[in-house]
Amino acid sequence: PLSRLGLHSSAWPRLAIVGLLVGGLMFALALMAEEVAVFLAGLVEGRDAALARAAAEHAADPLRRILSATRGPAEIAWLVALLAVVVPIGEEVYFRGVFYGGLRNRWGVGWGVVGSTLLFPTVHQQVVHFLPIAVLAVILALLYERTRSLLPAIIVHGVNNVIAILAHLYDWNL
Repeated sequence: PLSRLGLHSSAWPRLAIVGLLVGGLMFALALMAEEVAVFLAGLVEGRDAALARAAAEHAADPLRRILSATRGPAEIAWLVALLAVVVPIGEEVYFRGVFYGGLRNRWGVGWGVVGSTLLFPTVHQQVVHFLPIAVLAVILALLYERTRSLLPAIIVHGVNNVIAILAHLYDWNL
């Protein structure tokens, strides 16, 4: 049943507020995680190479290509709806509801967090951004575990995507 995946409506206002608060905090945490990732990559390949890799990943971000092909406010509104609502729902149902939930039920919370945390950034295929995406994955799994609802994780994921869209649209150097 959908409720086993964390899709239920009990206490949704409280869960939505939790999602918004954690979503706001994730922005700062993601920025710090990226700095740590660049530092760690710099230890292996040199600071300049790590900074170049991070810049290349930002430039090659699929969102940048999608947004550059988007014309007009109507297309941007559809894109925001897709990336802020549809994608977070789909990814959270799969990564936290099905994948994390299955691992947790079979091997416990720890292995569920580890497995879903390794899969989520791997699917996003970025080296320097692996750590920030992994941090997001840990927070989303623990948030789902704590609340037993996907709603806060979906909202955090949506907030994260909206911030990424705004950063690309307004050339914020994040």
